[in-house]
Order: sequence, then structure tokens, then C-alpha cells
Amino acid sequence: MLTFLSSLKRLRRAGSRYKTEQARIEKWLSLISTEAERDYALASEIAKLQRLIKGYSDTHARGIANVDRIIGALDGVREADASAATLAKLIEAALKDENGLALTIELKRLGERACAA
Repeated sequence: MLTFLSSLKRLRRAGSRYKTEQARIEKWLSLISTEAERDYALASEIAKLQRLIKGYSDTHARGIANVDRIIGALDGVREADASAATLAKLIEAALKDENGLALTIELKRLGERACAA
């Protein structure tokens, strides 16, 4: 039975989840590469976003949603005085709680700082 299941591994690359994941990974790597030319420290923190994506089902979906929210806020992060430290703070907030409240608060603070500037 296990031998049969392992033989199906080749079919994985034909699946929609695999294609979706590969597209997301390519976008993430491209973002790191582009940002490294401007701000190496920030690019290093962007590379750490992958820490948020783990598990299966709801946990996996939450991680991807958190990464998307943080990537959506990168313009505000770039405007911050210490952009790499700001992004690190967002990543830690995303890891802090399951329901995303800490990340929401940090993103709101980031938005308020951007409006004040």
C-alpha cells in the first residue's frame, strides 16, 4: 500500500495545489531578489516570511493569508525608519496568535505611522 502511494508522487506536480504553491514561491523569491537590490536587510526579513506558512488545512490557509497581508503592507514597511525591524515585528505579531489580532494591531499602527508622516 505504501509503495503504491509513493508511486503517486510523480502525479503531485500535475495538481492544482502544487501549481498554486509554486506560483506563490516564485513570487516570493522574485520579491526577495528585487528588494535585495534596494535594501538587503529588508530582503532578508522578506525571506523569513516563509516561517508563517506551515501545517495543513486552516493553519496553512491562515499562514498564507498572513503572508499576503504583510506583503500588501510592504509599501508602508519601506517608508518606516527601520524597515527591516518593522517587518520583523510584523512577522512576530503574525506568529504570536492564531486569530491574527496581534498582526492586525501592528498593521494598524504601521498605517497610522504612514499617515502621520
